[in-house]
Amino acid sequence: MTLRSFYTRYSWWAGILYCITVAIFFLMHNYSNSWLLFVGNMLFGAVIFMAVIRGNHRIHDTGSLKSLFMMGIKLSFFAVLIATVITLLMVLLNAILSDFSAQDSPGQMGSDTRTDMIFSLLSHTLAGNAFMGVLATVLTSVTVKRNQKTEQGKTIY
Repeated sequence: MTLRSFYTRYSWWAGILYCITVAIFFLMHNYSNSWLLFVGNMLFGAVIFMAVIRGNHRIHDTGSLKSLFMMGIKLSFFAVLIATVITLLMVLLNAILSDFSAQDSPGQMGSDTRTDMIFSLLSHTLAGNAFMGVLATVLTSVTVKRNQKTEQGKTIY
């Protein structure tokens, strides 16, 4: 597997796993099920975590700290782009086919729950996934490096 196909495969996996939870959230139409978005963020981070481990394993566990970190950041960036595009397409499709407002929304959302739900979805998709991707990248790149005394090793990117 080439490096390009490696990035593509794991980015799509992270984006799709997150979007599955968004699709389930859309099907339930209930604001109290917003915990599903957090589960999606955790799945996103888990895929990035596994991708950095697998990427380090591809070069026989000799990757440098910098290259492992850059690999995770690139994976997170591409996966956030994929998840954002798919989520926006699902928002558009859901707005066309059905009413988008969530039931049981809290009082601070006001009377127009559509725009607040779109903001909540996009903030989870952009900020939540970016944070989980960077967190998984930092944790994984620091822990899987064999020689912790130096940051030297093979360059991946």
